[in-house]
Amino acid sequence: MDSFAALPFELALLIAEYAAWDEVHRNMRWVASTRFVCRQFNSAIRRICFDTLIWTRGHEFFLPELEDQPDTPFSLTRRLAVLLDDPGRDVLAPFTSVQDFTGSPLSVETFQSVHPSLRLQSIFLTLPTRTWHFPTTQPLTRWVFSIPRAHIICDITYQLFSPDTRILESANTQWLLVDAFSAQSLAFEVADIQLFFSRLTKLLALPLLKRLLLRQRIANRESRYIFCDAAVSWASVVRDERIWLDTTDVGAMDYDHMDSADALAGHKLWEAGVPLYVKGPDP
Repeated sequence: MDSFAALPFELALLIAEYAAWDEVHRNMRWVASTRFVCRQFNSAIRRICFDTLIWTRGHEFFLPELEDQPDTPFSLTRRLAVLLDDPGRDVLAPFTSVQDFTGSPLSVETFQSVHPSLRLQSIFLTLPTRTWHFPTTQPLTRWVFSIPRAHIICDITYQLFSPDTRILESANTQWLLVDAFSAQSLAFEVADIQLFFSRLTKLLALPLLKRLLLRQRIANRESRYIFCDAAVSWASVVRDERIWLDTTDVGAMDYDHMDSADALAGHKLWEAGVPLYVKGPDP
């Protein structure tokens, strides 16, 4: 500690910021305590502490106190995950600088209505696409596909999410992560997974698409192997180098934990996995 105190202030602050970014999600209490070193430390560390927020039930009790501050820390939040089905407009209103949003379809709609001018860099809808079946599906879908990085969850044995062709043609999505979801305890039929991939082909028509990353959220272990094998076969048939597979065994049951982990991963989430089809050399 004595050697750290002897460092030039700018270097000490730089080291503290680096350590804070590295530890903020593992040891928030320690990171927050470094704010009291001095005013400059407080400013830098405060920004790090509020950069990413996972909003769960009970946090609304702290909203009035923090929201009413002249320099509310919520304006520092760039990455927001709301793990509530319906957080309400009051909860979402203070977050005016968010770039990456995670939440249910309803919370996504509410956020978009509260902050219509915000340009998000990524979005993750935490409920399967079958829950989007209500009158406002088309506006929600259009907004989701206007964002460069999108993460959606599709049921394998339920009618696949199939957005309007006009929405796809005007989409700005470049990085699309599709979680294939099944909570069934029994293995599903090969025909089900083949139908899933045949319908998924439609998403390859996104004009700016750079990568379609597949990942499984499947309860049955045998079904996970069926899914991965079928994904390889599908990529070989459509011969598209943009199709990737993340073989991480995320399972299907601990939803809040998975959603939080995905939110904390940031843009690296879309960069995981391996390509399923690699074009060979020209003859």
